Amino acid sequence: MYGDFYKTVRENTDNPWQNEFLKKLLEPNLTPYSAFEQNFPFDDTRWITNFWGLYNVNIDRFDRWLTENYQRDRASLMQNAANYYAKHAQEAKRRGLPMVVTEGGFFYSPLYSCFEESEAGLEYFDYLTDLAIKNDVWGFAFSTYNGPEMPVWWARQKWLTETHDRFLKGVVKGN
Repeated sequence: MYGDFYKTVRENTDNPWQNEFLKKLLEPNLTPYSAFEQNFPFDDTRWITNFWGLYNVNIDRFDRWLTENYQRDRASLMQNAANYYAKHAQEAKRRGLPMVVTEGGFFYSPLYSCFEESEAGLEYFDYLTDLAIKNDVWGFAFSTYNGPEMPVWWARQKWLTETHDRFLKGVVKGN
C-alpha cells in the first residue's frame, strides 16, 4: 500500500499529472521535481523522490487513501513488518547489539498526516509495538512523528501513554 505510493512517485517525477493515481493525491501547485532535487541536501535519488512525493501530497487525500486501502493491504503490511523485525532482530543478536527501530523502519507518512491517529493506524502501530516486544527491541518509535508538537501527542495521549507503558513492561496486546 504505502510502497505503491513511493513506487508510483519514483516512476513519475517528470510528469506526475499523467498518472491517475498521483492526480488523486498530489497538490495541484506542486514543486517541480527538478527544483526539489537541486535543493535536496543528500545525493540519494530514492530519498529525494520519496520526500518530493511527501512534500507535494495533499495530506487529507493521502490519509483518506491510506484509510480506505488499509484493510485491503493489512495482511501484507503486517507480514512485511514481521519480516523486517525478525530479520533485524536476528542481525542485532548476531552482533550482540541492542536493536532500535525508528519510524523509517516501518512507516513514513507526510508531516501532519493523521492516519496514525485513526483506528486503522492505531491497530497497525499496536501490532508494531507487539513486534517490538516479541523481538526484544531495546528502543522503539511509536509513530512516525514522535515529538510533542505533533498531532498524535494531543489526539491520542492516552494511547501513547498506554503503549509506552506496555512496551516498557513487555506486554503483548494482540495477535
